[in-house]
Amino acid sequence: MRKGISDPSPQIPRENEREIANKRRSREDSSPPNVPFKKHRSTSPPSINEAVTASLTDTGDTAAPVAMQITAECFGKSLAWDEDPYAVNRDTTIHLLELFFVHVNGVNYGLYPRNAFMRWVMSTPEKCQLERMVLYAMLAVGSIFADDHYSGFGRQCVQIAKGAVSAKVGAFNVPVIHARLLLAVYQTAKGVADSAWDYAGAAIRACTSNQLDLQREEKSRDPEKPPSPHAEVPFGMGAEQFKECKRRTFWSCFLMDRLEHGHLCAIALPDIFLRLPCSDEMYERGLPSDAPRFNNGIIDPSQTILTATSPICAMAWTCLLASIWGDVFTFRQRMQYRSDLTFAEAYEAFYEETYIRLQGWSSRLPEYLQYSEYNLSRSMREGYAATVVSLHALYQLLLMSLNRYARHRSLDPERIKRNIRSAHHHAHAMLAMCDAVQVAARQSSLPEAEHLDLILSTPLVGHAIVAAIDIASAGGLDTTINATRKVVKTGLECLRVLDKRWNSAKSQLKDSQRRLYSFENILSRPFKAHGGAWLGRQWGMLEPLEKEPGWQHDEYDWAHDCIYADKGGFSSIYFQALKEDGERGRTPVPGSVLVV
Repeated sequence: MRKGISDPSPQIPRENEREIANKRRSREDSSPPNVPFKKHRSTSPPSINEAVTASLTDTGDTAAPVAMQITAECFGKSLAWDEDPYAVNRDTTIHLLELFFVHVNGVNYGLYPRNAFMRWVMSTPEKCQLERMVLYAMLAVGSIFADDHYSGFGRQCVQIAKGAVSAKVGAFNVPVIHARLLLAVYQTAKGVADSAWDYAGAAIRACTSNQLDLQREEKSRDPEKPPSPHAEVPFGMGAEQFKECKRRTFWSCFLMDRLEHGHLCAIALPDIFLRLPCSDEMYERGLPSDAPRFNNGIIDPSQTILTATSPICAMAWTCLLASIWGDVFTFRQRMQYRSDLTFAEAYEAFYEETYIRLQGWSSRLPEYLQYSEYNLSRSMREGYAATVVSLHALYQLLLMSLNRYARHRSLDPERIKRNIRSAHHHAHAMLAMCDAVQVAARQSSLPEAEHLDLILSTPLVGHAIVAAIDIASAGGLDTTINATRKVVKTGLECLRVLDKRWNSAKSQLKDSQRRLYSFENILSRPFKAHGGAWLGRQWGMLEPLEKEPGWQHDEYDWAHDCIYADKGGFSSIYFQALKEDGERGRTPVPGSVLVV
Protein backbone atom coordinates (compact mmCIF):
# COMPACT_ATOMS: atom_id res chain seq x y z
CA MET A 1 0.00 0.00 0.00
CA ARG A 2 1.28 3.45 -0.87
CA LYS A 3 2.39 5.50 2.10
CA GLY A 4 0.29 8.45 3.06
CA ILE A 5 -2.48 7.62 0.60
CA SER A 6 -5.50 5.61 1.59
CA ASP A 7 -8.04 3.49 -0.18
CA PRO A 8 -6.10 1.77 -2.96
CA SER A 9 -7.84 -0.48 -5.43
CA PRO A 10 -7.35 -4.24 -4.98
CA GLN A 11 -4.72 -5.92 -7.11
CA ILE A 12 -6.05 -7.43 -10.31
CA PRO A 13 -4.68 -10.12 -12.63
CA ARG A 14 -2.24 -9.02 -15.33
CA GLU A 15 -2.27 -12.03 -17.66
CA ASN A 16 -3.16 -9.89 -20.71
CA GLU A 17 -0.83 -6.99 -19.97
CA ARG A 18 2.15 -8.32 -21.91
CA GLU A 19 0.03 -8.66 -25.04
CA ILE A 20 -1.30 -5.10 -24.66
CA ALA A 21 2.19 -3.74 -24.10
CA ASN A 22 3.52 -5.53 -27.18
CA LYS A 23 0.82 -3.96 -29.34
CA ARG A 24 1.98 -0.53 -28.24
CA ARG A 25 5.73 -1.09 -28.17
CA SER A 26 6.21 0.62 -31.52
CA ARG A 27 4.61 3.73 -30.06
CA GLU A 28 7.48 4.18 -27.60
CA ASP A 29 9.91 5.27 -30.34
CA SER A 30 11.35 8.72 -29.80
CA SER A 31 10.70 11.59 -32.18
CA PRO A 32 13.26 13.95 -33.69
CA PRO A 33 14.36 16.78 -31.36
CA ASN A 34 11.70 19.46 -30.68
CA VAL A 35 9.14 17.60 -32.85
CA PRO A 36 6.09 16.30 -30.97
CA PHE A 37 5.93 12.63 -30.20
CA LYS A 38 4.06 10.94 -32.99
CA LYS A 39 0.39 10.87 -32.14
CA HIS A 40 -1.30 7.57 -32.92
CA ARG A 41 -4.78 6.48 -33.65
CA SER A 42 -6.44 5.09 -30.60
CA THR A 43 -6.66 1.34 -30.36
CA SER A 44 -9.68 -0.15 -32.01
CA PRO A 45 -12.67 -0.15 -29.68
CA PRO A 46 -13.61 -3.50 -28.20
CA SER A 47 -16.23 -5.55 -29.96
CA ILE A 48 -19.66 -4.43 -28.91
CA ASN A 49 -20.81 -8.02 -28.60
CA GLU A 50 -17.94 -8.73 -26.20
CA ALA A 51 -18.28 -5.50 -24.27
CA VAL A 52 -22.01 -5.20 -23.74
CA THR A 53 -23.22 -7.40 -20.93
CA ALA A 54 -25.75 -5.21 -19.15
CA SER A 55 -27.63 -1.96 -19.54
CA LEU A 56 -26.33 1.14 -17.79
CA THR A 57 -27.99 2.49 -14.71
CA ASP A 58 -27.92 6.03 -16.13
CA THR A 59 -31.02 6.44 -18.27
CA GLY A 60 -30.76 10.15 -18.87
CA ASP A 61 -29.11 9.89 -22.29
CA THR A 62 -30.94 8.67 -25.37
CA ALA A 63 -28.02 9.25 -27.73
CA ALA A 64 -27.60 5.52 -28.32
CA PRO A 65 -29.77 2.45 -27.71
CA VAL A 66 -29.11 0.52 -24.51
CA ALA A 67 -28.05 -2.49 -26.55
CA MET A 68 -25.27 -0.45 -28.12
CA GLN A 69 -23.86 0.96 -24.87
CA ILE A 70 -20.45 -0.07 -23.59
CA THR A 71 -20.81 -1.74 -20.23
CA ALA A 72 -19.55 -0.07 -17.07
CA GLU A 73 -19.33 -3.42 -15.29
CA CYS A 74 -16.73 -6.12 -15.80
CA PHE A 75 -14.73 -8.65 -13.74
CA GLY A 76 -17.48 -8.42 -11.11
CA LYS A 77 -16.78 -4.72 -10.51
CA SER A 78 -18.69 -1.54 -11.37
CA LEU A 79 -17.44 1.97 -11.98
CA ALA A 80 -17.01 3.81 -8.69
CA TRP A 81 -14.52 6.17 -7.11
CA ASP A 82 -13.06 3.33 -5.03
CA GLU A 83 -12.50 1.20 -8.15
CA ASP A 84 -9.72 1.54 -10.69
CA PRO A 85 -11.52 1.96 -14.06
CA TYR A 86 -8.77 -0.10 -15.71
CA ALA A 87 -9.73 -2.97 -13.40
CA VAL A 88 -13.39 -2.59 -14.35
CA ASN A 89 -13.07 -2.39 -18.14
CA ARG A 90 -9.55 -2.46 -19.53
CA ASP A 91 -10.29 -2.14 -23.24
CA THR A 92 -12.66 0.80 -22.85
CA THR A 93 -10.33 2.55 -20.42
CA ILE A 94 -7.38 2.27 -22.80
CA HIS A 95 -9.49 3.30 -25.81
CA LEU A 96 -10.83 6.45 -24.14
CA LEU A 97 -7.42 7.36 -22.74
CA GLU A 98 -5.96 7.05 -26.23
CA LEU A 99 -8.63 9.43 -27.52
CA PHE A 100 -7.85 11.83 -24.69
CA PHE A 101 -4.16 11.87 -25.57
CA VAL A 102 -4.83 12.33 -29.29
CA HIS A 103 -7.42 15.11 -29.05
CA VAL A 104 -6.66 16.95 -25.80
CA ASN A 105 -3.29 16.17 -24.25
CA GLY A 106 -1.66 16.11 -27.67
CA VAL A 107 -3.10 19.44 -28.84
CA ASN A 108 -3.41 22.20 -26.22
CA TYR A 109 -3.53 20.78 -22.71
CA GLY A 110 -0.35 18.68 -22.59
CA LEU A 111 -0.57 17.70 -18.93
CA TYR A 112 0.95 14.21 -19.02
CA PRO A 113 3.82 12.30 -20.67
CA ARG A 114 1.74 9.93 -22.78
CA ASN A 115 3.89 6.79 -22.85
CA ALA A 116 4.92 6.99 -19.20
CA PHE A 117 1.33 7.64 -18.14
CA MET A 118 -0.08 4.72 -20.11
CA ARG A 119 2.56 2.38 -18.65
CA TRP A 120 1.54 3.52 -15.19
CA VAL A 121 -2.17 2.92 -15.89
CA MET A 122 -1.56 -0.65 -17.05
CA SER A 123 1.09 -1.66 -14.53
CA THR A 124 -0.06 -0.08 -11.26
CA PRO A 125 -2.98 -1.84 -9.58
CA GLU A 126 -2.86 0.37 -6.49
CA LYS A 127 -4.08 3.81 -7.48
CA CYS A 128 -5.02 6.31 -4.80
CA GLN A 129 -8.26 8.29 -4.60
CA LEU A 130 -6.77 11.38 -6.22
CA GLU A 131 -5.35 9.40 -9.12
CA ARG A 132 -8.62 7.59 -9.71
CA MET A 133 -10.47 10.92 -9.63
CA VAL A 134 -8.26 12.25 -12.43
CA LEU A 135 -8.55 9.01 -14.41
CA TYR A 136 -12.34 9.23 -14.38
CA ALA A 137 -12.16 12.86 -15.53
CA MET A 138 -9.80 11.86 -18.35
CA LEU A 139 -12.14 9.07 -19.44
CA ALA A 140 -15.09 11.46 -19.46
CA VAL A 141 -13.18 13.84 -21.74
CA GLY A 142 -12.06 10.97 -23.96
CA SER A 143 -15.69 9.92 -24.40
CA ILE A 144 -16.38 13.27 -26.13
CA PHE A 145 -14.42 11.95 -29.11
CA ALA A 146 -15.71 8.37 -28.99
CA ASP A 147 -18.64 6.76 -30.75
CA ASP A 148 -22.10 7.20 -29.30
CA HIS A 149 -22.12 3.80 -27.64
CA TYR A 150 -19.47 5.08 -25.19
CA SER A 151 -21.68 7.95 -24.04
CA GLY A 152 -23.18 6.13 -21.06
CA PHE A 153 -19.76 5.01 -19.88
CA GLY A 154 -18.54 8.60 -20.22
CA ARG A 155 -21.52 9.95 -18.25
CA GLN A 156 -20.85 7.59 -15.39
CA CYS A 157 -17.20 8.63 -15.39
CA VAL A 158 -18.06 12.33 -15.27
CA GLN A 159 -20.51 11.81 -12.41
CA ILE A 160 -17.85 9.97 -10.43
CA ALA A 161 -15.30 12.70 -11.17
CA LYS A 162 -17.76 15.43 -10.16
CA GLY A 163 -18.50 13.67 -6.89
CA ALA A 164 -14.81 13.24 -6.19
CA VAL A 165 -14.06 16.90 -6.89
CA SER A 166 -16.96 17.96 -4.66
CA ALA A 167 -15.44 15.89 -1.87
CA LYS A 168 -12.16 17.78 -2.28
CA VAL A 169 -13.47 21.32 -1.78
CA GLY A 170 -10.64 23.45 -0.41
CA ALA A 171 -7.93 21.17 -1.81
CA PHE A 172 -5.34 22.84 -4.05
CA ASN A 173 -3.13 19.90 -5.01
CA VAL A 174 -2.20 19.10 -8.60
CA PRO A 175 -4.61 16.17 -9.16
CA VAL A 176 -7.59 18.25 -7.98
CA ILE A 177 -6.57 21.07 -10.33
CA HIS A 178 -6.34 18.55 -13.18
CA ALA A 179 -9.76 17.11 -12.44
CA ARG A 180 -11.34 20.57 -12.39
CA LEU A 181 -9.67 21.52 -15.66
CA LEU A 182 -10.83 18.34 -17.35
CA LEU A 183 -14.37 18.72 -16.07
CA ALA A 184 -14.34 22.24 -17.50
CA VAL A 185 -13.37 20.78 -20.89
CA TYR A 186 -16.16 18.19 -20.66
CA GLN A 187 -18.81 20.74 -19.66
CA THR A 188 -17.67 23.05 -22.45
CA ALA A 189 -18.15 20.25 -24.96
CA LYS A 190 -21.64 19.58 -23.62
CA GLY A 191 -22.63 23.26 -23.73
CA VAL A 192 -22.92 23.74 -19.96
CA ALA A 193 -21.04 27.02 -20.03
CA ASP A 194 -21.70 28.23 -16.47
CA SER A 195 -20.58 24.95 -14.95
CA ALA A 196 -17.53 24.86 -17.23
CA TRP A 197 -16.45 28.32 -16.15
CA ASP A 198 -17.06 27.41 -12.51
CA TYR A 199 -14.70 24.43 -12.78
CA ALA A 200 -12.17 26.41 -14.80
CA GLY A 201 -12.24 29.31 -12.36
CA ALA A 202 -11.73 26.96 -9.42
CA ALA A 203 -8.78 25.34 -11.20
CA ILE A 204 -7.20 28.71 -12.00
CA ARG A 205 -7.65 29.96 -8.44
CA ALA A 206 -6.19 26.76 -7.01
CA CYS A 207 -3.30 27.00 -9.45
CA THR A 208 -2.34 30.52 -8.41
CA SER A 209 -3.04 29.78 -4.73
CA ASN A 210 -0.59 26.91 -5.03
CA GLN A 211 1.89 29.38 -6.59
CA LEU A 212 2.37 27.24 -9.67
CA ASP A 213 3.08 30.47 -11.56
CA LEU A 214 6.37 30.75 -9.69
CA GLN A 215 9.50 28.79 -10.57
CA ARG A 216 10.70 26.92 -7.52
CA GLU A 217 13.93 25.06 -8.16
CA GLU A 218 13.66 22.44 -5.45
CA LYS A 219 16.79 21.32 -3.65
CA SER A 220 17.86 17.70 -3.86
CA ARG A 221 16.61 15.63 -0.94
CA ASP A 222 19.12 14.38 1.59
CA PRO A 223 19.36 10.61 0.87
CA GLU A 224 19.89 9.98 4.61
CA LYS A 225 16.60 11.67 5.46
CA PRO A 226 13.38 9.67 4.92
CA PRO A 227 10.88 11.27 2.55
CA SER A 228 7.87 13.08 3.93
CA PRO A 229 4.68 11.00 3.80
CA HIS A 230 3.08 13.89 1.91
CA ALA A 231 5.88 14.21 -0.67
CA GLU A 232 4.72 11.36 -2.89
CA VAL A 233 4.07 12.36 -6.49
CA PRO A 234 1.06 11.10 -8.48
CA PHE A 235 0.81 8.97 -11.61
CA GLY A 236 4.11 7.16 -11.02
CA MET A 237 6.09 10.21 -12.11
CA GLY A 238 9.73 10.83 -11.33
CA ALA A 239 10.83 13.98 -9.53
CA GLU A 240 11.70 15.92 -12.70
CA GLN A 241 8.54 14.76 -14.43
CA PHE A 242 6.44 16.05 -11.56
CA LYS A 243 8.20 19.42 -11.67
CA GLU A 244 7.34 19.65 -15.37
CA CYS A 245 3.81 18.40 -14.66
CA LYS A 246 3.29 21.30 -12.25
CA ARG A 247 4.58 23.75 -14.84
CA ARG A 248 2.25 22.30 -17.45
CA THR A 249 -0.61 22.44 -14.96
CA PHE A 250 -0.13 26.19 -14.74
CA TRP A 251 0.21 26.63 -18.50
CA SER A 252 -2.94 24.57 -19.10
CA CYS A 253 -4.82 26.86 -16.70
CA PHE A 254 -3.31 29.81 -18.55
CA LEU A 255 -4.59 28.51 -21.91
CA MET A 256 -8.05 27.85 -20.54
CA ASP A 257 -8.09 31.35 -19.04
CA ARG A 258 -7.12 32.86 -22.39
CA LEU A 259 -8.94 30.71 -24.93
CA GLU A 260 -12.07 29.05 -23.64
CA HIS A 261 -14.69 31.26 -22.05
CA GLY A 262 -14.66 34.82 -23.39
CA HIS A 263 -14.05 36.53 -20.05
CA LEU A 264 -11.34 39.00 -19.10
CA CYS A 265 -8.15 37.14 -18.24
CA ALA A 266 -7.56 36.30 -14.58
CA ILE A 267 -3.83 35.59 -14.90
CA ALA A 268 -1.65 38.67 -15.46
CA LEU A 269 1.45 38.21 -17.62
CA PRO A 270 3.82 40.10 -15.24
CA ASP A 271 2.97 37.56 -12.50
CA ILE A 272 4.32 34.57 -14.45
CA PHE A 273 7.83 33.60 -13.26
CA LEU A 274 8.05 30.18 -14.85
CA ARG A 275 9.76 28.12 -17.53
CA LEU A 276 7.84 27.38 -20.70
CA PRO A 277 6.79 23.72 -21.18
CA CYS A 278 9.83 21.67 -22.18
CA SER A 279 10.00 19.31 -25.15
CA ASP A 280 7.76 16.25 -25.00
CA GLU A 281 10.80 13.98 -25.28
CA MET A 282 12.44 15.49 -22.20
CA TYR A 283 9.16 15.16 -20.32
CA GLU A 284 8.80 11.50 -21.26
CA ARG A 285 12.37 10.71 -20.23
CA GLY A 286 12.12 12.64 -16.97
CA LEU A 287 15.07 14.91 -17.75
CA PRO A 288 15.56 18.27 -16.02
CA SER A 289 14.02 21.08 -18.06
CA ASP A 290 16.30 23.63 -19.67
CA ALA A 291 13.44 25.46 -21.39
CA PRO A 292 13.67 29.26 -21.34
CA ARG A 293 11.56 31.20 -18.88
CA PHE A 294 8.55 33.20 -19.96
CA ASN A 295 9.47 36.82 -20.70
CA ASN A 296 7.17 38.78 -18.40
CA GLY A 297 9.13 42.02 -18.72
CA ILE A 298 10.57 41.67 -15.22
CA ILE A 299 12.74 38.58 -15.20
CA ASP A 300 16.39 38.63 -16.32
CA PRO A 301 16.22 38.75 -20.17
CA SER A 302 19.16 36.34 -20.45
CA GLN A 303 16.92 33.61 -19.01
CA THR A 304 14.17 34.22 -21.59
CA ILE A 305 16.15 33.88 -24.83
CA LEU A 306 13.95 32.02 -27.30
CA THR A 307 14.94 30.59 -30.68
CA ALA A 308 13.50 28.10 -33.16
CA THR A 309 15.71 25.41 -31.59
CA SER A 310 14.77 26.09 -27.96
CA PRO A 311 13.85 22.83 -26.18
CA ILE A 312 10.14 23.59 -25.84
CA CYS A 313 7.05 21.79 -27.10
CA ALA A 314 4.25 22.97 -29.39
CA MET A 315 2.13 23.77 -26.34
CA ALA A 316 4.71 26.42 -25.37
CA TRP A 317 4.32 28.16 -28.74
CA THR A 318 0.55 28.16 -28.22
CA CYS A 319 1.02 29.70 -24.77
CA LEU A 320 3.19 32.47 -26.23
CA LEU A 321 0.59 33.25 -28.87
CA ALA A 322 -2.22 33.05 -26.31
CA SER A 323 -0.44 35.69 -24.23
CA ILE A 324 -0.75 38.10 -27.18
CA TRP A 325 -4.34 37.05 -27.87
CA GLY A 326 -5.27 37.78 -24.26
CA ASP A 327 -4.01 41.34 -24.60
CA VAL A 328 -5.94 41.82 -27.86
CA PHE A 329 -9.11 40.53 -26.24
CA THR A 330 -8.63 42.76 -23.19
CA PHE A 331 -7.99 45.85 -25.32
CA ARG A 332 -11.15 45.14 -27.27
CA GLN A 333 -13.20 44.82 -24.07
CA ARG A 334 -11.89 48.10 -22.68
CA MET A 335 -11.78 50.26 -25.80
CA GLN A 336 -15.45 51.26 -25.69
CA TYR A 337 -14.71 53.26 -22.54
CA ARG A 338 -11.88 55.32 -24.07
CA SER A 339 -12.64 58.87 -25.13
CA ASP A 340 -12.64 59.84 -28.79
CA LEU A 341 -9.75 62.20 -28.09
CA THR A 342 -7.39 59.44 -26.93
CA PHE A 343 -8.65 56.41 -28.85
CA ALA A 344 -6.71 56.78 -32.11
CA GLU A 345 -3.36 57.25 -30.41
CA ALA A 346 -3.92 54.38 -27.96
CA TYR A 347 -5.19 52.04 -30.67
CA GLU A 348 -2.34 52.74 -33.09
CA ALA A 349 0.26 52.24 -30.36
CA PHE A 350 -1.34 48.93 -29.37
CA TYR A 351 -1.75 47.89 -33.02
CA GLU A 352 1.93 48.48 -33.78
CA GLU A 353 3.09 46.78 -30.57
CA THR A 354 0.96 43.72 -31.32
CA TYR A 355 2.36 43.35 -34.83
CA ILE A 356 5.90 43.61 -33.46
CA ARG A 357 5.16 40.88 -30.91
CA LEU A 358 3.62 38.67 -33.60
CA GLN A 359 6.61 39.19 -35.85
CA GLY A 360 8.88 38.12 -33.00
CA TRP A 361 6.76 35.03 -32.40
CA SER A 362 6.54 34.01 -36.05
CA SER A 363 10.25 34.62 -36.76
CA ARG A 364 11.19 32.15 -34.00
CA LEU A 365 8.57 29.51 -34.77
CA PRO A 366 10.33 26.20 -35.57
CA GLU A 367 10.06 24.93 -39.12
CA TYR A 368 7.83 21.96 -38.29
CA LEU A 369 5.15 24.27 -36.85
CA GLN A 370 5.15 26.80 -39.68
CA TYR A 371 2.13 26.62 -41.94
CA SER A 372 2.54 25.33 -45.48
CA GLU A 373 0.87 22.62 -47.52
CA TYR A 374 3.98 20.46 -47.10
CA ASN A 375 4.02 20.90 -43.32
CA LEU A 376 0.30 20.22 -43.15
CA SER A 377 0.76 16.91 -44.98
CA ARG A 378 3.77 16.10 -42.84
CA SER A 379 1.92 16.84 -39.62
CA MET A 380 -0.95 14.60 -40.76
CA ARG A 381 1.45 11.74 -41.43
CA GLU A 382 3.22 12.20 -38.10
CA GLY A 383 0.07 12.78 -36.07
CA TYR A 384 0.26 16.39 -34.88
CA ALA A 385 -1.88 18.13 -37.51
CA ALA A 386 -4.46 19.15 -34.90
CA THR A 387 -1.74 21.11 -33.11
CA VAL A 388 -0.68 22.92 -36.30
CA VAL A 389 -4.25 23.75 -37.30
CA SER A 390 -5.22 24.94 -33.81
CA LEU A 391 -2.08 27.08 -33.51
CA HIS A 392 -2.61 28.85 -36.83
CA ALA A 393 -6.35 29.18 -36.27
CA LEU A 394 -5.50 31.17 -33.14
CA TYR A 395 -3.03 33.27 -35.14
CA GLN A 396 -5.64 34.13 -37.78
CA LEU A 397 -8.35 34.76 -35.17
CA LEU A 398 -6.04 37.16 -33.33
CA LEU A 399 -5.35 39.20 -36.46
CA MET A 400 -8.98 39.18 -37.57
CA SER A 401 -10.03 40.54 -34.18
CA LEU A 402 -7.24 43.14 -34.00
CA ASN A 403 -8.18 44.58 -37.40
CA ARG A 404 -11.95 44.23 -37.26
CA TYR A 405 -12.74 45.74 -33.89
CA ALA A 406 -11.81 49.42 -33.62
CA ARG A 407 -13.67 52.71 -33.24
CA HIS A 408 -13.71 53.67 -36.89
CA ARG A 409 -15.08 57.17 -36.37
CA SER A 410 -11.85 57.99 -34.49
CA LEU A 411 -9.53 56.63 -37.20
CA ASP A 412 -8.60 58.30 -40.46
CA PRO A 413 -9.94 56.68 -43.68
CA GLU A 414 -6.61 55.11 -44.68
CA ARG A 415 -6.30 53.27 -41.37
CA ILE A 416 -9.89 52.06 -41.64
CA LYS A 417 -9.22 50.70 -45.12
CA ARG A 418 -6.02 49.09 -43.86
CA ASN A 419 -7.98 47.29 -41.17
CA ILE A 420 -10.70 46.15 -43.58
CA ARG A 421 -8.16 44.75 -46.04
CA SER A 422 -6.14 43.00 -43.32
CA ALA A 423 -9.24 41.49 -41.72
CA HIS A 424 -10.35 40.12 -45.10
CA HIS A 425 -6.85 38.87 -45.82
CA HIS A 426 -6.66 36.79 -42.65
CA ALA A 427 -10.26 35.60 -42.96
CA HIS A 428 -9.50 34.18 -46.39
CA ALA A 429 -6.24 32.70 -45.09
CA MET A 430 -8.21 30.89 -42.36
CA LEU A 431 -10.72 29.50 -44.84
CA ALA A 432 -7.90 28.56 -47.24
CA MET A 433 -6.41 26.47 -44.43
CA CYS A 434 -9.79 24.76 -43.98
CA ASP A 435 -9.77 23.91 -47.68
CA ALA A 436 -6.20 22.59 -47.48
CA VAL A 437 -7.13 20.40 -44.52
CA GLN A 438 -10.02 18.86 -46.45
CA VAL A 439 -7.89 18.28 -49.55
CA ALA A 440 -5.15 16.64 -47.49
CA ALA A 441 -7.70 14.47 -45.67
CA ARG A 442 -9.11 13.24 -48.99
CA GLN A 443 -5.61 12.25 -50.11
CA SER A 444 -4.92 10.34 -46.89
CA SER A 445 -5.00 6.57 -46.59
CA LEU A 446 -7.60 6.94 -43.82
CA PRO A 447 -11.25 7.71 -44.64
CA GLU A 448 -11.71 11.47 -45.01
CA ALA A 449 -14.19 11.80 -42.14
CA GLU A 450 -11.92 9.86 -39.81
CA HIS A 451 -8.94 12.04 -40.65
CA LEU A 452 -10.91 15.27 -40.24
CA ASP A 453 -11.98 14.08 -36.79
CA LEU A 454 -8.31 13.78 -35.88
CA ILE A 455 -7.37 17.24 -37.17
CA LEU A 456 -10.33 19.36 -36.06
CA SER A 457 -10.19 18.75 -32.31
CA THR A 458 -10.62 22.07 -30.54
CA PRO A 459 -13.53 24.53 -30.23
CA LEU A 460 -11.04 27.33 -30.89
CA VAL A 461 -10.95 26.27 -34.55
CA GLY A 462 -14.72 26.71 -34.73
CA HIS A 463 -14.49 30.24 -33.35
CA ALA A 464 -11.83 31.10 -35.93
CA ILE A 465 -13.90 29.61 -38.78
CA VAL A 466 -17.08 31.51 -37.94
CA ALA A 467 -15.10 34.75 -37.49
CA ALA A 468 -13.57 34.18 -40.93
CA ILE A 469 -16.95 33.45 -42.54
CA ASP A 470 -18.42 36.55 -40.90
CA ILE A 471 -15.71 38.78 -42.36
CA ALA A 472 -15.23 37.14 -45.76
CA SER A 473 -18.97 37.08 -46.47
CA ALA A 474 -19.81 40.55 -45.16
CA GLY A 475 -19.78 41.96 -48.67
CA GLY A 476 -17.72 42.41 -51.79
CA LEU A 477 -17.54 43.12 -55.48
CA ASP A 478 -19.89 41.34 -57.87
CA THR A 479 -16.94 39.35 -59.25
CA THR A 480 -16.27 37.75 -55.86
CA ILE A 481 -19.65 36.40 -54.77
CA ASN A 482 -19.26 32.89 -56.20
CA ALA A 483 -15.75 32.53 -54.80
CA THR A 484 -16.98 33.75 -51.42
CA ARG A 485 -19.86 31.31 -51.44
CA LYS A 486 -17.33 28.53 -52.09
CA VAL A 487 -15.12 29.42 -49.11
CA VAL A 488 -18.19 29.69 -46.88
CA LYS A 489 -19.11 26.14 -47.88
CA THR A 490 -15.56 25.06 -47.03
CA GLY A 491 -15.91 26.52 -43.55
CA LEU A 492 -19.30 24.86 -43.14
CA GLU A 493 -17.80 21.42 -43.81
CA CYS A 494 -15.27 21.92 -41.03
CA LEU A 495 -17.94 23.18 -38.65
CA ARG A 496 -19.94 20.00 -39.32
CA VAL A 497 -16.97 17.98 -38.06
CA LEU A 498 -16.68 20.11 -34.91
CA ASP A 499 -20.46 19.98 -34.41
CA LYS A 500 -20.17 16.28 -33.52
CA ARG A 501 -17.98 17.04 -30.48
CA TRP A 502 -18.47 20.63 -29.34
CA ASN A 503 -21.78 22.24 -28.46
CA SER A 504 -20.48 25.69 -29.41
CA ALA A 505 -20.14 24.53 -33.02
CA LYS A 506 -23.87 23.81 -33.25
CA SER A 507 -24.88 27.47 -33.13
CA GLN A 508 -21.87 28.41 -35.26
CA LEU A 509 -22.95 25.92 -37.91
CA LYS A 510 -26.56 27.12 -37.80
CA ASP A 511 -25.55 30.78 -38.19
CA SER A 512 -23.12 29.99 -41.00
CA GLN A 513 -25.77 27.97 -42.83
CA ARG A 514 -28.07 30.96 -42.56
CA ARG A 515 -25.37 33.09 -44.16
CA LEU A 516 -25.10 30.59 -47.01
CA TYR A 517 -28.87 30.78 -47.53
CA SER A 518 -28.52 34.56 -47.75
CA PHE A 519 -26.04 34.06 -50.56
CA GLU A 520 -28.48 31.84 -52.38
CA ASN A 521 -31.21 34.45 -51.98
CA ILE A 522 -29.01 37.23 -53.34
CA LEU A 523 -28.22 35.14 -56.41
CA SER A 524 -31.73 33.85 -57.05
CA ARG A 525 -33.80 36.85 -55.86
CA PRO A 526 -31.45 39.85 -55.93
CA PHE A 527 -34.19 42.42 -55.28
CA LYS A 528 -36.12 40.45 -52.64
CA ALA A 529 -33.32 38.90 -50.62
CA HIS A 530 -33.49 39.08 -46.82
CA GLY A 531 -30.35 39.85 -44.85
CA GLY A 532 -28.39 41.03 -47.88
CA ALA A 533 -28.66 42.88 -51.16
CA TRP A 534 -27.11 43.78 -54.50
CA LEU A 535 -25.72 47.31 -54.54
CA GLY A 536 -24.95 47.99 -58.18
CA ARG A 537 -21.64 46.21 -58.79
CA GLN A 538 -21.41 45.17 -55.15
CA TRP A 539 -23.19 42.91 -52.71
CA GLY A 540 -23.39 42.99 -48.94
CA MET A 541 -24.93 41.58 -45.76
CA LEU A 542 -26.78 43.72 -43.26
CA GLU A 543 -25.90 42.05 -39.97
CA PRO A 544 -22.92 40.22 -38.45
CA LEU A 545 -22.90 36.54 -37.57
CA GLU A 546 -21.01 36.98 -34.31
CA LYS A 547 -23.50 38.39 -31.85
CA GLU A 548 -24.11 38.19 -28.14
CA PRO A 549 -27.00 36.05 -26.79
CA GLY A 550 -30.24 38.00 -26.85
CA TRP A 551 -28.78 40.29 -29.50
CA GLN A 552 -30.87 43.19 -30.70
CA HIS A 553 -30.10 45.16 -33.86
CA ASP A 554 -30.21 48.52 -32.09
CA GLU A 555 -27.92 47.32 -29.29
CA TYR A 556 -25.03 46.05 -31.41
CA ASP A 557 -21.77 47.96 -30.98
CA TRP A 558 -21.65 49.20 -34.57
CA ALA A 559 -19.21 51.96 -33.60
CA HIS A 560 -16.40 49.47 -32.94
CA ASP A 561 -16.80 47.16 -35.95
CA CYS A 562 -14.87 48.12 -39.09
CA ILE A 563 -16.57 45.39 -41.16
CA TYR A 564 -20.23 46.05 -40.26
CA ALA A 565 -19.73 49.75 -39.66
CA ASP A 566 -23.05 51.30 -40.63
CA LYS A 567 -26.15 50.52 -38.61
CA GLY A 568 -28.79 49.29 -41.01
CA GLY A 569 -26.80 50.14 -44.12
CA PHE A 570 -23.60 49.59 -46.05
CA SER A 571 -20.33 51.44 -45.67
CA SER A 572 -18.90 53.06 -48.79
CA ILE A 573 -15.39 53.00 -47.35
CA TYR A 574 -15.69 49.23 -46.91
CA PHE A 575 -16.27 48.63 -50.62
CA GLN A 576 -13.63 51.20 -51.52
CA ALA A 577 -11.06 49.29 -49.46
CA LEU A 578 -11.90 46.00 -51.19
CA LYS A 579 -11.84 47.62 -54.62
CA GLU A 580 -8.39 49.11 -53.99
CA ASP A 581 -7.21 45.74 -52.72
CA GLY A 582 -8.39 44.08 -55.93
CA GLU A 583 -6.71 46.72 -58.06
CA ARG A 584 -3.42 45.96 -56.32
CA GLY A 585 -3.81 42.33 -57.31
CA ARG A 586 -3.57 41.10 -53.76
CA THR A 587 -4.66 37.53 -53.04
CA PRO A 588 -4.97 35.72 -49.72
CA VAL A 589 -1.81 33.98 -48.59
CA PRO A 590 -1.95 30.23 -48.04
CA GLY A 591 -0.06 30.42 -44.75
CA SER A 592 -0.01 32.39 -41.57
CA VAL A 593 3.56 32.71 -40.40
CA LEU A 594 4.51 36.00 -42.03
CA VAL A 595 2.79 39.02 -40.56
CA VAL A 596 1.34 41.25 -43.27
